[in-house]
Amino acid sequence: MKKVLLASTALLLTAGFASAQSIELSGDANAGLKYDEDGNADGDELTVHNEINMTIAGSGSTDTGLTFGAFLTIDETDGLDDAEVFVSGVFGTVTVGRIDHATDSLGIADIGFDGIGLDDHAEQYKNATAGGPDILYSYSAAGLTFSASAEIEGDESYAVAVEYAAQGFSGGIGYITDNNEDDFGGLGIGSNETITIVAGYAQGPLSINGMYSDWNGGAAPSGQGYGVDVSYDVAGATITAAYSNAQDVSAGAGLGDSYGIGFAVPLGGGLTVAGGIGAIQRDVAAGTTASADSRTVADLGLTMSF
Repeated sequence: MKKVLLASTALLLTAGFASAQSIELSGDANAGLKYDEDGNADGDELTVHNEINMTIAGSGSTDTGLTFGAFLTIDETDGLDDAEVFVSGVFGTVTVGRIDHATDSLGIADIGFDGIGLDDHAEQYKNATAGGPDILYSYSAAGLTFSASAEIEGDESYAVAVEYAAQGFSGGIGYITDNNEDDFGGLGIGSNETITIVAGYAQGPLSINGMYSDWNGGAAPSGQGYGVDVSYDVAGATITAAYSNAQDVSAGAGLGDSYGIGFAVPLGGGLTVAGGIGAIQRDVAAGTTASADSRTVADLGLTMSF
């Protein structure tokens, strides 16, 4: 993230936030070609895709050791988005706003410059049927990270996760429960929960990660998702292969096996060329127990960070 000194902007921001000690502007973007055997709404299999995201972050600190701040994202689709406010200290960090569940970081890698959706099948259960949480607490020490989130409004979901990383090994476990108040594909499932376990190892140019989710659908049938990704760095490029599977009942994504392979080559200065191709199971309606046929999906393009 690069700090950008904008005299006029800084004056405006500090006028409204006199206590802010720093204002940072960062961003990322991508552009490239995407292929989907099923085509888009207009029937086009090959499409041009681009995304732009800019993040404005302000932070400060107190004499007593507290750190505080806020940030928001601006993108070409949703405009102002992901507004968050946080306070951090020896007790950990409390974040309020449009945040992710404590279990959201548990998963496997996708491939491609924009992601072809290879991870969606294995990860469809990890947040149960919960919507977006309102508050997140996290604490990290000696390679161990504890997180807890809550959705106070709406479905009233609660999640906890513990992750650990040391000497090339990583692992984590998460639990989420959701008091579902919507129809969810006609299932009327009510309260439901998911337990997710992840593990990984990295040594030199090789890394491998795996995950398993067990979703208890409450009044509905349950589902399981699992997947693995393997990456290898060679000649300045990273080659990644991934596999995912979901079975029993769908939570809105596909069932069965999905797999693919991709690459990423950093060109320097925050610019990377990346692409991937895979056989992805077609999405099926929530509550479906039969898988659909797979389709070929691919992409090739550039990612940028600044």
